Amino acid sequence: MTVTERELFSVKQKYMYTVFEHTVHTDQGKTIVRAYEDTANAQQIYSELIEYAQNRTKVSIDAQDILHYISSSQLGNGSWKGTSHSFILHWQEQVRLYKSLVAQADRLSNGLKHTLLENSMMLIEDL
Repeated sequence: MTVTERELFSVKQKYMYTVFEHTVHTDQGKTIVRAYEDTANAQQIYSELIEYAQNRTKVSIDAQDILHYISSSQLGNGSWKGTSHSFILHWQEQVRLYKSLVAQADRLSNGLKHTLLENSMMLIEDL
């Protein structure tokens, strides 16, 4: 790469950094952009923004899948092969996983968790 090409690349990086600085408005996006304030490495900013967006989408889908399981699983319908106790422990683990994936405001209240767990066991008369 010639000196002229390096200078042109540097100008392009600074330009794109400025574009990111003015157009990225999410908290995480701003954090990523600010991390490259000294270097104006727009290529790295772009890579990290894409990675964050893809991972965030996956996390959202995972959280939805877990919430569906928490709210629809049924002990006594033949799908669970373990004991009632192991089902409850497994169900609690799914709640813990869901809690780790969502924002504080989206977490399930204790009352709702209690109701969902009761509903998951309504096919078992003894419980």
